[in-house]
Amino acid sequence: MTTVTGNRYGPSNRSHATRGRTRGRTRTPASRSTEEDPLLDRPPSYASIWTPPASTTPPFTSQSSPNECCKCARYSLLKTACVAVTVLVFSTLFFLPSIITAVKDNSGKSKLPAPVLPTPTSTNPPPVVPPVVPPAPEPPYRRIGLSGDDAPQAGSTYIISEANSSKALTHDGNEGVMMMDYHKGLMAQRWGCHEADGWLGFTVETGHTTLFLGYSPWPSPATLRCSARNLQYSEMFMVIKLAEDGYQLKMQDGKTLKPVGRDSSGALAMVGTSDVWWRFTKV
Repeated sequence: MTTVTGNRYGPSNRSHATRGRTRGRTRTPASRSTEEDPLLDRPPSYASIWTPPASTTPPFTSQSSPNECCKCARYSLLKTACVAVTVLVFSTLFFLPSIITAVKDNSGKSKLPAPVLPTPTSTNPPPVVPPVVPPAPEPPYRRIGLSGDDAPQAGSTYIISEANSSKALTHDGNEGVMMMDYHKGLMAQRWGCHEADGWLGFTVETGHTTLFLGYSPWPSPATLRCSARNLQYSEMFMVIKLAEDGYQLKMQDGKTLKPVGRDSSGALAMVGTSDVWWRFTKV
């Protein structure tokens, strides 16, 4: 019976009988096998196969359900987000004052200085601006439509007004004359101009009767009235242009000229001295 001996490297497949027969044979050095190599004190075993020991530990199996895994992942993600938000909020609150200070400093430094205007070196004096003079108020005679700038000439009809007033020389319908407010179209205020020997005379346009403006030297004072039907000595006027505006009316008194003004009663008359002056507006 063949016996199989083993070693620590595995059981041997050869019996002692076989090993004895082999040793009795004569072999050349070239035909030596590895089994007889003197350098190997433990000849290898070609029939030995290592088999790992059977494990007695059961495999790991997870006992948790899929829903529990999802909840754990969700809670982990929520925890990470809360931590990140908390860190961000505290970082912002910590660095916010320094950020505000830096922005204020930068905004203050970025302002440009005010430009310095060059000092004028011109020696010419500044231009003189004339003062604005408000226009003079319109005189009363212009407000009622009278120009008052016409020069009396024979053959024309005029409105005779006193100075800058709105009063016009008016025939009272009898023989007297007076100053009354101007009314456009009133025939008693229209005076036709006539000429005789270089003197001017004025007649009121009353229609059927032509009466010349003059005075009666007797038996009453030299008060103006319309009573003569012809241009005579006491109905002749000299019209003198004044230096500024208007005209002065003068009449013959013997060999002298006297102005037309107002007597002590305020009536229109030939007087010694007077500052009354007149305007003529052609109609």
